[in-house]
Amino acid sequence: MSAKFFSLEKKLSSQLAKLKKEFGLFAVKAEFEAEGSSFRDLLWLRRLTAKENIPLFLKIGGVEALRDIKDALDLGVDGLISPMVESPFGVVKFIGAIESVYGRQKIFKSINIESCEAVRQVDEIL
Repeated sequence: MSAKFFSLEKKLSSQLAKLKKEFGLFAVKAEFEAEGSSFRDLLWLRRLTAKENIPLFLKIGGVEALRDIKDALDLGVDGLISPMVESPFGVVKFIGAIESVYGRQKIFKSINIESCEAVRQVDEIL
């Protein structure tokens, strides 16, 4: 790797620290779903966020995206985000998929409510 790459990494690390200190940054969100981040990209991002003691949350490709959940475990992310939960059943599937990989290990979990149907069912979903 070139000195230019390490210079960029140092600058990004400095910017994360500034965002945390001056603007209250409390976590960074990345995803396999829409952004198409590679495992390698996320490994690099995990290294940066860990260095600055900033949690990393990963949005997975679906409520039962086991490959993404396994990669999240390997990366040591601090939380998982499920996309487009539309029913209580979706939450059950999301939690079940996480438990099948993480077992009893604790991890922050959140869901996206993205559709009119999900909004109508939000009380049942939560």
